[in-house]
Amino acid sequence: MTPRPDRPFLPVLLAGILAACAAPSPARPPAAPAGERDPAADADLLELLTAGAAALAADDPALAALLLDRAVDAGADDATAHFLRGVAHLHLGELDVACAALREALARDPGDVATRCVLARALHLAGEPQAALAELEVALAAAPDDARLHTLAGHVALDLRDGDAALEHLTRALQSDPDDVDAHRGLALLFADAGDAPGSELAWREALRRQPGDPLLHSGLGHALRDQARDEEALAAYRAARDLAPDDPVHHANVASTLAALGHLAPAREAFAQALARLPQPGPRRGYVLYGLGLLLESGGDVEGAREAFEDALSDDPALAPAHQALGLLCLDAGDAACARAHLEASLGLGELTAEAALRLALLAEAQGDLPLAQQCAGLLEQAAPASADAAFRLAHLLVEALHPTLHDPASALVILRELLARPGRDADVALWSLTARALADLGAYAEALQAVDRALAGQQPGDPAWRRDRDRRGEWLARVEGDGRP
Repeated sequence: MTPRPDRPFLPVLLAGILAACAAPSPARPPAAPAGERDPAADADLLELLTAGAAALAADDPALAALLLDRAVDAGADDATAHFLRGVAHLHLGELDVACAALREALARDPGDVATRCVLARALHLAGEPQAALAELEVALAAAPDDARLHTLAGHVALDLRDGDAALEHLTRALQSDPDDVDAHRGLALLFADAGDAPGSELAWREALRRQPGDPLLHSGLGHALRDQARDEEALAAYRAARDLAPDDPVHHANVASTLAALGHLAPAREAFAQALARLPQPGPRRGYVLYGLGLLLESGGDVEGAREAFEDALSDDPALAPAHQALGLLCLDAGDAACARAHLEASLGLGELTAEAALRLALLAEAQGDLPLAQQCAGLLEQAAPASADAAFRLAHLLVEALHPTLHDPASALVILRELLARPGRDADVALWSLTARALADLGAYAEALQAVDRALAGQQPGDPAWRRDRDRRGEWLARVEGDGRP
């Protein structure tokens, strides 16, 4: 089985939870509680608020939250008290409490842009991008040139898949503050989503030039380099990230997957072991590392080890579609049709099926008499074909290989294959010529099929299985031509 290319492990690129908009402002000290109260009680409240703000400044959000909760429970009810409490709980990841406290602060001071910015950040982290965007629109109306607001709006737009809005906001942020690392980070992610790996690389380098000690920036650069097949450079970037954050298993996993792609299997296996040693508890992150280990073992010929790793990955994360797909293809190669179908259908249900897997599931379903599933896979390939040469090739393969009349269509396959062969650099593609020959033979054009298969054989290694199959077909087609005397 040909090893399938893996994807670098993607860390959560979440930086600056407490950026400028979330930091307690020096110009905004804790205010004394207002109202008719006992002066001694007011002094106690002010002491709690001051101590809470100091704990935040000392990067102790747990203590800050404890003190500020006490202050609010005891009657501290101005905007500053609720703001500080919201920031403390935001640091702790207690997003519901943070959002509620920040809304209380805004109810008392609706014009405070900093509070609205922090609320937008909390809503974004809580998975409410539309609500975050609504808060940012209000803030930007009051402060249209605020770089921090544009940066956050750009990241929210990224999550909403609105590339134009993301580009506009992130560009505006950098016009106001060229050193805004999060804006450069956002552009890097935007370019990566658009398939512009060189642009993404440039943005990561701009961010690193300003913040070279951030491991996630090095990791992001590694992804951009791998997307350009510059694996040696990517390895250096991933190692830099690992050295800056040696306890983070993601960086060890990135190193491991890149070593595997470079063919350094023993060091890759050690790096995967290092990653797993830092992930003792089951969960999605460990599941993804186990999936990567499975790909490594499969590429080294350890089929049983790979199957066990994929099964362990799915035990940790049953929704890990790439592991379902890898295990399904592995089972298919081993002749275990039931296992193959279960896992390939699971990957299909999770919305992640590569062109290769869609082709093989379609053929398996057809062989088992499940025409609707085969047609569903064919539809996926047809939908993806205009934007993907691989999907177009797999669709043509299905149209040639399938036997059912609703799927078998060598004429349409031939149109696809000729278009692919006409593309720059593809006229020597052995697989394209081999499949073109089969399509021509299915249409009875045996003389043309012989010419096409000769192009395939010229590029194949004599003795290889593909060479033997094409050689045998050539003999059959030649007999047809010589037997009926037709060209």
